[in-house]
Amino acid sequence: MVLLATLRRSGGIEAIARHLELPTPVARAAIVAMFGPVLHAYRRAYDTAGGGCDGAAHVLRLVERHGGGQMAAAVLSPEPLAATEGEGLVAELFGNRAAALAAVEADAAAAGLSAPQIALMPGMLAMLVGGYLAARTSSWKSAQGSPEATAVALAEFESLLMEQVADGEALRGEEPG
Repeated sequence: MVLLATLRRSGGIEAIARHLELPTPVARAAIVAMFGPVLHAYRRAYDTAGGGCDGAAHVLRLVERHGGGQMAAAVLSPEPLAATEGEGLVAELFGNRAAALAAVEADAAAAGLSAPQIALMPGMLAMLVGGYLAARTSSWKSAQGSPEATAVALAEFESLLMEQVADGEALRGEEPG
């Protein structure tokens, strides 16, 4: 559960709670509810590009296009987030904003989120996940000049992504510790 543990350690759960004006336990429950669908959206982007190194490179380019590691920094910042922050990333991951909301709405409402909070949460969570993935694979950028180094970095990214998808499946319905 690397990413969920990172969310806890880095203050990601508290940051989302602060941005959405939620008690931390409610934000935590909503994050657990949305974690699987967000990770599966990243997985779909990976699969759509053919998986393997091509899929990993596609996901990394998508994340970098939307801000890379700075996405996580924006969510963690005490500065308010724009309501549209993360919408482009969510639209690319889920196909469109409506699909993203449909994927998470029932679980998020059951966790105690209001409609406006549900509308903002997928973007924030996708930004944190993407930002953390980008930070963990920052060596990919410097390795692009070497085909061998790029292949190793992409294989490591692929392994990390698959581990997170498996963790998202295992977490479905469970309270993080």
